[in-house]
Amino acid sequence: MGCSEEDRDHTLPLEERTVEIKLSLGGAMPMRAAIESDVNSNFVIDGADGNYLGVFCLAYDKRTPEVSSIDWTSSAMNAPMINVAASVKREYSGKMTTDSEGNRIAEVVSNILWNGSYYYPQGGWYKYRFYGYYPRVEENSVNMTENTLSADMTLTGYDDVVYGSTRSGESGEAFCAAYFYEHSGETPSLVLNHALARLRFRAYAGETYTGSTSASQIRVTGVTVHQVPTDYRLTIADIENPSNEGKMTRIGTGMTDVNLCDGLSNSGLGANYYLRTDHTQSNPLVIGNEVMVPTDETAYYISVTLINGKGEDCSPQGYWKIAPVGGFLPGLTYWVEMKISNNPGEATGEVTIN
Repeated sequence: MGCSEEDRDHTLPLEERTVEIKLSLGGAMPMRAAIESDVNSNFVIDGADGNYLGVFCLAYDKRTPEVSSIDWTSSAMNAPMINVAASVKREYSGKMTTDSEGNRIAEVVSNILWNGSYYYPQGGWYKYRFYGYYPRVEENSVNMTENTLSADMTLTGYDDVVYGSTRSGESGEAFCAAYFYEHSGETPSLVLNHALARLRFRAYAGETYTGSTSASQIRVTGVTVHQVPTDYRLTIADIENPSNEGKMTRIGTGMTDVNLCDGLSNSGLGANYYLRTDHTQSNPLVIGNEVMVPTDETAYYISVTLINGKGEDCSPQGYWKIAPVGGFLPGLTYWVEMKISNNPGEATGEVTIN
């Protein structure tokens, strides 16, 4: 007597065995801003600032054609990992690599950590893909349909937004419990990308700047990026249209002015940004930290506060426009250069994008 498709056994061999889910960032590209990489392109996200990496594990393909179609709102389609708050720890991989100078060094990877343990479903009917994003939002700000996943977030101008998946590392049966029976010890790697552009600022002395310690000496005490949009929806995953992944869609009308802070600090610019005659275009004065901006705007406007040696305000009037040719692109750093003379209050200033 023949058996029907419904009677077929889809279970994996060695049903009593469990395969714990492990994940790393070892294959990710170098990052910057809120998530800083070390020399080995590994990341540190420890949750100390209240921010975590959000991780999902969702089915992306069937292993057998007769099982149910993929619907991410169904509990059978996750592994089960939905918006897990993850941190990252640097660890030795047990391998040696060669650096750019030919030296043999121990390979370091960033392994993703979460509270407790998670296991691949033993039914063996689907392959799974990991998705990650930062900074993690609470569940009520996560939107999941049968084939899309997004997160609603409020941008501050100080935090980076990243997203990524294990898509580039998938092959064969990856990633399900059956895969790891044949690839014991392998860890999927989550490759992250930036969703925002970064503005950085530097100043240099113009031809008329003398840089003396008298009244003509100038200090940069403030830089503000005005009217930065704040309310966005980040598409983390789209099983039908992968090109949508990483797209930031504006969902509200919120705006904010972002004040440049000291490097590695949450405070405003301090008293250290004095312009000298040796601050030339090839050796500029780098000012403060970065400002993270969405890329759907064609231009941003900044104002600059300058104080001379007598403590008098000598700021240029009005706003300076930042508008790179071709618009802003995610993952790129745009340097805003300010050319300052002895009488900057009489000039409009010069801003270039590199």
